[in-house]
Amino acid sequence: MYKNILKITICINLLLGGFAQAQDEVNHNLYTQNLFLLTPAAIGTQGDFYAYANYRNQWTGMPGAPVAFAAGLHGMIHKAGGLGLNIVSRQFGVYASNYISGAYAHNLKINDNMKLNFGVNFGGIFRNIDQSKISTSNPGDVAFVNNPYDDKPRFVVGFGTLFQYKKLVLGFSLPYMYNGIHDVKSTFSDFQGLVGYTHAFKNTKIELMPLFVLRKHNTASPIYDLNISARWNEMFSVRTGFRSFSSAYSYIFGFGIEYNNIGFQYAFELNQGELKTIAPLSHEFGLVFKIKSKQKESTDDKIAKLSARVDTLELVEKRNTEELKLVENQLKTLEDSKVSHEEYKKSEVFENTDTVTHVTTAEHPQEINYEQGYYIIHAVYNNKAAAEESIKIFKKAGLNCKVMYNASKKHYYTYFEFYTSKSDALKKMDEYKRKNYNDAWVFKYK
Repeated sequence: MYKNILKITICINLLLGGFAQAQDEVNHNLYTQNLFLLTPAAIGTQGDFYAYANYRNQWTGMPGAPVAFAAGLHGMIHKAGGLGLNIVSRQFGVYASNYISGAYAHNLKINDNMKLNFGVNFGGIFRNIDQSKISTSNPGDVAFVNNPYDDKPRFVVGFGTLFQYKKLVLGFSLPYMYNGIHDVKSTFSDFQGLVGYTHAFKNTKIELMPLFVLRKHNTASPIYDLNISARWNEMFSVRTGFRSFSSAYSYIFGFGIEYNNIGFQYAFELNQGELKTIAPLSHEFGLVFKIKSKQKESTDDKIAKLSARVDTLELVEKRNTEELKLVENQLKTLEDSKVSHEEYKKSEVFENTDTVTHVTTAEHPQEINYEQGYYIIHAVYNNKAAAEESIKIFKKAGLNCKVMYNASKKHYYTYFEFYTSKSDALKKMDEYKRKNYNDAWVFKYK
């Protein structure tokens, strides 16, 4: 039985065009929100520390089909650099591999719209064949002779770069620049590339993200992924895609939910072509955790914030200066329009024998029929505009002033209140004077 499993495993690898390196690679589907799965240069692109755990069941229904578990963490440790950790365990029939690597990325800010990231990963691969599950009458079978899946750990070094311009991202990586097997020539035939873009729709919380990925694993046939993801409010996402490899292809669908820095992701493939009859489906589940980090503010950041604050204060000061000049001009206009009060203040109460009429204003549009009594006057003006401007100022101070017009004198009176009692009016006038309205006087009408 296990010999048949082994034969099926080898056939699938031949179908894909490769052997050892293809066994180590996991063709993740949940990389659209975590580009670190494609290149170490993507460290920190999520902002805070980002932890993940993925489980992939590939080609379900096929005996000995690949099963993989991946977990990791990556994030910025200072303004221009970050660290990452990736652990992958994979079982494929009687073959098994375990991979652990650390990564470092350096972020180079070219300008406000352009960034260039460089990343390097380093770690080890541990492979083995479970010989106890194999029974064969031919010890010289090619599947066991010079098999790269030996028990020797192999040191791995990889490199990646990521270029970002506004919402456009371009990535490239050599995940196995050195792994103890490749020569220099084959090193550059094992690579991954990506091109993506994020479009945010105006006045909505919806983002659309097309992403193209090319993966080439040494002598294996290249794998092409074309994805389109949509995300709403950074909480809900859906995805569809197309994958082409060798003589087979598949359709990819998935969704994601994120709340309070915890998220769940799922994607599945509908395999077509030669794979459809052997293994129609592949599944992948993922959990993500965003860990808030408090980065120490750099001197440059502090200078930038202080400069912005100075600019704001200067703008406020300029605006205040302009407003102050405007108020000063208004006050000057009012002062120039005032009429001397001395004529009216000669006696304790100025008695008027002329008829006065109400002046309608925006504050008091209704006509007023003046009653006989005592009015506390604040100021006298020789034009209506000055009187109206004056009561606007009093309104801002919480005082309800009105305007009356003396046609015979052609004067506009601004007054505070009306009383039928002379003593009450004089008492209230003294109160206004104590509030620095020193020009107040009492006007007796009729």
